[in-house]
Amino acid sequence: MRSDQFIEDAMRAHSDALFRTACSMLNSEEEARDATQEAFIKLFKSETNFKDDDHVRCWLIRVVQNDCIDRQRRKKRVAIDLVDPTEPDAIERLIGDRALLSQSEVELDEDHFLWRHVATLSEDDRRAVHLRYAEDLSLREIAKITGWSYGATGTRLCRACKKLRRLVEAELEQRKEEDREKINKKTIRDVPQTDPHADLRGR
Repeated sequence: MRSDQFIEDAMRAHSDALFRTACSMLNSEEEARDATQEAFIKLFKSETNFKDDDHVRCWLIRVVQNDCIDRQRRKKRVAIDLVDPTEPDAIERLIGDRALLSQSEVELDEDHFLWRHVATLSEDDRRAVHLRYAEDLSLREIAKITGWSYGATGTRLCRACKKLRRLVEAELEQRKEEDREKINKKTIRDVPQTDPHADLRGR
C-alpha cells in the first residue's frame, strides 16, 4: 500500500483533472466525485511501480474512465452526452473552474462557443478532444489510457478537429448573416421618415 503522503500529493496534483474527466463522461457531479474518490482508493491499494508523476496521472485517468464506463453499463445507458450545450455551467465544469477564473469574459464566451460544439461529437471523439486539449495529454498518453493504438488516436483527433472546424465555421457564418440582418434593419429604422415634398407643399 502507498504512504499517506504519496496519496495526499497525488490528490493535490490530480483531483481536478480526474473530476473533469469523470464529469465529461457522466451526467452527475455526485457520481463524478465518487469515481474520483474510488480512483484514489485504488491507487492506495495498487502495487504498480510508477516511473514518475506523469505515469501516476495517466494511470489515474484510465482508472476513472474505466470506472465511468462501468457506471454507464450498470445503468444500461449508451453514449451519454458530456454536457448540455445550452447550460454554460456544465461547460465551465468541463473545461475547469481554475482555468475559467484566469480568463476574461470574452475568452470565456469563446470557450463556451467551442465546447458547445465538442458536446455534439461522438463519445470517443469527445473523450479524445477532452484528454488532448483539456488535460493536455500527449497522443501516446491518450492511447495508453484509452487502449486505442497510437495511429488510431491521431486519426481520431484529426477527424474530430475537422468536424469541429466545420461546425465552428458554419456557426460563424450564421452569426455573420444574423449581424448583417441586424445592421440592415437598423439602417432602415434610421432612415428619416419625413416626407421629402413637405417643404414644397408648405410654400
